[in-house]
Amino acid sequence: MIAPGAAHLNAPPTTVQARWWGWVLCGLSVLGLIGCGKQELETRYASLQPETADSSVNGLGVFAQWLRDRGHQVRRASLLHTQMFQNADCIIWFVTDFDPPPLEVEAWLQAWLGLGEDRVLVIVLPDADMEWVYWDKMAQRWKGALSAEARKRRAWALNTLALRRKQLIGPVQWPWFEFHPGRFPPWKPSTLAGDPRWLHGVQSAQTELFSCGTLRPRKNPGSLHFFYWDEEGFLDSLAQGELTQQGLQSLEEAIESESLRGVLEVLQLPAEYRTPISTPQGALVLVHQGEVSKVIAVANGSFLLNLGLVNPEHRKLAAALAQELGSPPRRIYFLRASSQLRIMTDLDLGITGFTDLLARGPLKHLLGHLLLLGVLAIAMFWPIFGRPVEPPQEQLTDFGQHLEAMGRLMSANAANQRWAQKLLQHYRQRRREIQARSGTIPRGKKSSNRWLNP
Repeated sequence: MIAPGAAHLNAPPTTVQARWWGWVLCGLSVLGLIGCGKQELETRYASLQPETADSSVNGLGVFAQWLRDRGHQVRRASLLHTQMFQNADCIIWFVTDFDPPPLEVEAWLQAWLGLGEDRVLVIVLPDADMEWVYWDKMAQRWKGALSAEARKRRAWALNTLALRRKQLIGPVQWPWFEFHPGRFPPWKPSTLAGDPRWLHGVQSAQTELFSCGTLRPRKNPGSLHFFYWDEEGFLDSLAQGELTQQGLQSLEEAIESESLRGVLEVLQLPAEYRTPISTPQGALVLVHQGEVSKVIAVANGSFLLNLGLVNPEHRKLAAALAQELGSPPRRIYFLRASSQLRIMTDLDLGITGFTDLLARGPLKHLLGHLLLLGVLAIAMFWPIFGRPVEPPQEQLTDFGQHLEAMGRLMSANAANQRWAQKLLQHYRQRRREIQARSGTIPRGKKSSNRWLNP
């Protein structure tokens, strides 16, 4: 079995170049943004918006596209919703602050993990920023005034990161791990240790995992089993050897008092931790392995951002993380939001059925306009019933002139007069029938041609 982080190392050289050369070109184009006129450097963190996903040094366009190329289905979201709960196999949550989630968000995530098989939750804390790394590279590359300007912007970017971390005054307790802020400014670890499947072929000295904080397991590690407390019969399913009688009694008391925190603590069961990437100061990546699902915490997600993926060693780490998500195809949601993210359900919307959904704006206004447009289209293209009316046809020639000339010709020969009289009577009869049918000359009105009139 080939280690996930080193699978590409055994491929032919041409395959390796074809696989990673697109990432290198993307990174070089990001590095060249500053030279394109007056365009400012795009630095939006964990962006998957079409306009900034690829252009931002902190964007996720390269990593998301790489997952698509492997056969995964990648979507983006900014809140938790019912479709995600039912369909998502993996959620990669790029948190924009360090605060732990509120109880309702924790319960939603715990329920999503516990009610499915092989689900993966990846939590990436915002302790990485590639903006100051970019300006640091530019300060070393440029000379004179440009280098001074790059150093100034590097200091500004570090100050922005420091303000983001200002709220951290001690360890932050998340449901699955503890985050220790560490010291500032970011430091580069001298060595990396951990899971060989992650670090196989990775040269620690070539990495650029500038970090401040580290991760530690919870003092009482656990894998929570989840439920809806208004669902009937869930106590019976939990009582099959998973909880003691005392635990069941505590659970009933917590439910009666509607104490969600008490319920989550009672349902805590043993689990195990793995440390794929660690430094002498602490872990940078921590895996909380439950019975059916797992949570992966990442203190420094720089190896997943656009500029970070320019580094070949970071690409090996990203490949190892992708291997933890499972074999493709997997439905992966990229979630960029603060810890206080919203939960949207059909019950919150007040939707009771499909007809109720259609009766709400803006759908009801849109359907009304479409209905009116359809009526107008039907009125325009509907066939006209009844006998068709033929418009009178204009006579382009006067057949009487032909008869007049023929009469003069025949009158010159007396022997043909009788035959000519019969022919004229026939023509006159036919003319009356044609005129009566076409309406060009009303009945009873004689023509000016003497040969046509009796």
